[in-house]
Amino acid sequence: MKRKFISAFICALLALTVVTALPPMTESVAAEDYNGFQIERKPGEIWIKSGPGGDVTIPDEIDGLPVTRILANAWENSLDITSLVVPSSVGLIGNYAFHGCTSLKSVVVHGDDLKLNNNAFRGCTELESFVFTTGMANSLGSSIFAGCSSLVEFDIPLGATSIGDYFFDG
Repeated sequence: MKRKFISAFICALLALTVVTALPPMTESVAAEDYNGFQIERKPGEIWIKSGPGGDVTIPDEIDGLPVTRILANAWENSLDITSLVVPSSVGLIGNYAFHGCTSLKSVVVHGDDLKLNNNAFRGCTELESFVFTTGMANSLGSSIFAGCSSLVEFDIPLGATSIGDYFFDG
């Protein structure tokens, strides 16, 4: 009886080891180019991975699908982007998405259901203006504007359910 239990235990442990060693069964999606934007197509939506410089207007849809996210690190440390317009379809700007974009001077955000993740605009030393056209956002992460020493126009949006630590640090 003891032997059967030990054998069954060892088989179960071996099966668990094999299963946990397998790579996850996730769909790998290659980025594709769309008018200078690197995008990922997801079921029913588009995510922006990176994009062009200069005056950037994020499209609200691509091929009939809404653009819903600007992913983490999308333009991080880009010296080329000077202004940004975000459409109402975008509900998330990821961690460090525009971190260190030292030529970025203005951001206009349309829509009222936006989450700005941590450090999204940290270190944008030339950023002077950040405007919510609807005056609303639901979640503002930590250190979003840390090191944005030129920021002179920003109104805390109505409806913000949380504002992270060190929001304007430095």
